[in-house]
Amino acid sequence: MRIRRLSEFDDNSIIMADIVIVGAGPVGLTIAEECSRAGRKVVVVESGLELESPEHSALNEVENVGELRTEAQIRKRIEFHGSQAKFWSPDVQPYGVRCRGLGGSTHAWAGKSAPFDALDFQARSWVPYSGWPVDHEHIVPYLLRAMKVLNLCPKAPPERFDNEGLRSFYWQFARSRVDRLDIMRFGREFLARRPTNTDVLLDATVSRVGVNGDGSQFSRIDVVSVGASARALRPRFACWLLAGLRMPGCC
Repeated sequence: MRIRRLSEFDDNSIIMADIVIVGAGPVGLTIAEECSRAGRKVVVVESGLELESPEHSALNEVENVGELRTEAQIRKRIEFHGSQAKFWSPDVQPYGVRCRGLGGSTHAWAGKSAPFDALDFQARSWVPYSGWPVDHEHIVPYLLRAMKVLNLCPKAPPERFDNEGLRSFYWQFARSRVDRLDIMRFGREFLARRPTNTDVLLDATVSRVGVNGDGSQFSRIDVVSVGASARALRPRFACWLLAGLRMPGCC
């Protein structure tokens, strides 16, 4: 495994790979390891560096339109998020916490994890846009795989309530396999395992996604560094994964 910064390449370089994954958060790094084990040449593109920096954190600024932002809500967000992320600001990220760096938001998360309930997959008249195209039973096998990745216990604790209408619910905390005293930080775990067939490209923010003439297939992505040096990445198999997502049931 190699870790390189975009600035190490010449201007207008073209970097080839079988699979390009945009975003080195928990989802992106997990998928990268799965693909590398299948023998694919993977490049993980990350906007930030190994650790957070103020220059890259500034790229998280968005204009938040339409959401209620009372003084009480703002205070609550500051109290909840302010101590977690080193460079977090309620003015830059009014929606929550996002970390640019290898490992994504696991730089700041608490490791608190739990699967969605069966009800969460159902359409509910009082919840706008609710309802999934799959039900809980369809994803149970994948939840077990996710629990293994997160270093969680697959065996549920015993039920403590027998009365109708009440049931037990438990959160678990993903613990590091590298530092037993810490929460799991995906960047650190990834570096410790150093999966083969995988390169990581840091300080590479996607500026453009290219497609073919009819829009049916990805052809390339253009990436830039904070210093605005431009490069292009092309996949041999035209397979792209945009993985800047959170794992379901994690916060």
